[in-house]
Amino acid sequence: MSSDTTYAKPEDTSNTVQPRGKRDVKLETNEFLSILSGWQTVVILGHIALQVLAWTFFIEVERRGVMPAPHPLTSLANKHPRFATQIVTLVSTALAACSSFLFSFSVRKSITIRLQRPVSLTSFQCAMKISSLSLILSPRKWKWTVTSIALVLITGVQTSCWTTLLTPIQVTIGTPLSGSELDLSSPLLKQAQTTGVLDNCETSPSRLTSFVLGQTDSGYAAVEGNMSLPASFTAIGRNFETSTAGVYPMTMFDVDASSLFPGMTTIPGTLTPVGVVPDGFSQTYSMMQQGFTADVSCTFSNNTPPVQKDVMRGSGDKDEIVHVTMTSDCAGRQEPDLNTVSVYVGGESHSLLMVGCGTGENYTLAFSSSPVIAVIGKSPISCTFTPRITTVKVDYPSMNISSKAILTKTNDAGAILDVDGPAGLSALQTLYRAFYYGQGSESNRIHEQFVDLIGTNPTPETVLRSMEEYIRGVVEYSGTLLRACLSGRNGTFPDGVPANMTIRTTGMLYTQTLGWNRWSAREYWILFPGTLVALSTITIVLVAVGKHAGKTPRVPFNPSNGVHLIALSVVGDLRDRFTGTEEEDLERAESFQVVLGHIPGQGPALLCA
Repeated sequence: MSSDTTYAKPEDTSNTVQPRGKRDVKLETNEFLSILSGWQTVVILGHIALQVLAWTFFIEVERRGVMPAPHPLTSLANKHPRFATQIVTLVSTALAACSSFLFSFSVRKSITIRLQRPVSLTSFQCAMKISSLSLILSPRKWKWTVTSIALVLITGVQTSCWTTLLTPIQVTIGTPLSGSELDLSSPLLKQAQTTGVLDNCETSPSRLTSFVLGQTDSGYAAVEGNMSLPASFTAIGRNFETSTAGVYPMTMFDVDASSLFPGMTTIPGTLTPVGVVPDGFSQTYSMMQQGFTADVSCTFSNNTPPVQKDVMRGSGDKDEIVHVTMTSDCAGRQEPDLNTVSVYVGGESHSLLMVGCGTGENYTLAFSSSPVIAVIGKSPISCTFTPRITTVKVDYPSMNISSKAILTKTNDAGAILDVDGPAGLSALQTLYRAFYYGQGSESNRIHEQFVDLIGTNPTPETVLRSMEEYIRGVVEYSGTLLRACLSGRNGTFPDGVPANMTIRTTGMLYTQTLGWNRWSAREYWILFPGTLVALSTITIVLVAVGKHAGKTPRVPFNPSNGVHLIALSVVGDLRDRFTGTEEEDLERAESFQVVLGHIPGQGPALLCA
């Protein structure tokens, strides 16, 4: 190109002060708004949409505390956990890429607009690197260096921030539960007791073969639990840990009771969720229920209550079957008669017998055994127990409670006495049957359990405390049997427990699922990188458009496109400004200022200002 070529450069009006009237301001405002209707709108609205998504999601999780993931994601994660993680990562990467692209795009467009006025080659070069999110490492350009490092870090961590924000974790969501169960303290229940309506459930359960093992196992587990040993046993088709605590397991569905109680159909499920139950992997629930227990006290005594023991022998052979009878004249119910017990054993040495009596608040148990029974045969034992109705916290580890343990914790504070109630009488019956059925012709099951638990030479104190725990465990088991018997359909009551004999229960259903928990304070930073990038992008756009309103070039120029740079540089006069690519040559060229101009007859060009 000849040296006399004429270049048309844009007019530099930076030092020109022009008077502005209301009309001029209005025109520039209109120009500013009209300019924002193009790519600028896309960039600004894009970043606003990303931030609205991030902050809305964040605030919603904070507001709700725990938020479950959509069912499709939960189902996918349950079946294909790695694939679900991949999807979340891809979504996070895409959102972060959109944010970075909008930032880079806005910087490139701003460079094009800024080139309507002279720009130093240094600023142009550094802005180009910023637009491509490249590092600038130059001590002479430390401000640009710091800026580039900060922007690369901030835009680079956006993927991890979105991933942290969106990746669901395993959470537990609580749903309130409401239900009802038999109220052992109901006056109407005691009125029904006086009419004989409850007699079947007071006496029959302890006689059924399906409950014989549970009577002794419940006592054994209670002693184990008191010794801090792992203990569980099966009762009414469910597994209990340590003790039943006198509760009947509550469910949301009817339970088949025909195999437990002859003639009975089902035991109604009375639990109802109060709210929507989310889909999840597993569910557990916890209830506050009415329980049943007893205060038990045992001592060694020969006189309380008075007991007679008769042994009838035949030929006198020590191995023959003998008839052993134990009776007491203490006060008790006439029917059934628990003041006497009679068994056949293979010699007196194998007998361990119990009789029971008492009414009102306290019941008395008298134990007697042959001297050869090592653990509790050294001296007669007398025990008293006072039935109490309690409040129990019951934890159900799984909805399939037939195969999972039920953890119970009894809070005896505020427990009320069960004076002459059906539960106390049923407990006395169950204890009587436990020791009666525990006696065999050649051995005694309960004695064997005690030997297994406390050995053959325990201290007297250990014997008494173990007996107290054993009795308490059986008493609580009897409360569970009574509740089950009275709660079934086609039993004592045609449709289960009448509503006026029930008590309300409350609890929580815990669903283990995927979702999001409330963020901790150290996790709040995850929103800062994206927000900072959005604010930077919007600021760059507004400043560029505001300073150069009306001067937006119509030239299809992309400064990040190497071909565009070469084409516009060749047309312009920049080729005469560079003398090489050595460091000193480039440093000398950096002092030049460039501008996006127009050469008549040739089109747009990058020119030296």
